[in-house]
Amino acid sequence: MKKTDKIHSEVKVNSVVWITSLHGHQKGVTRRIIEDLEPYLARREIRFEFREVNSSQDLLDYFDQIRSEAADGMLPIIHIDMHGGEEQGLHIAATGENVAGATVVDKFREINIATNNNLCVVLSARF
Repeated sequence: MKKTDKIHSEVKVNSVVWITSLHGHQKGVTRRIIEDLEPYLARREIRFEFREVNSSQDLLDYFDQIRSEAADGMLPIIHIDMHGGEEQGLHIAATGENVAGATVVDKFREINIATNNNLCVVLSARF
């Protein structure tokens, strides 16, 4: 067996932000996860935000809001619960719009800078 080097790291988190854009029939798993996650985080006094974005502009504006709050001390895990792909980026179910991957990465970069390189992103989307 090959020896594996270990990297010791620490992430400080004071909030979890769940961003979704799914069609109605696709929301069951998300709903069940949140039913467990929200009270778990509340017991640990970790802020939880759920946001269903309804347009590409809504998503981009929300990323800007997160960046602004990060500058004031928010240290989020951002969970993206959407469809998407390498070529089309993230898909907005309500409008059929797509947000380019490069645009999303730029927004994450801005948030990461505001958190002093302490951003954690979970993508539950093909990207």
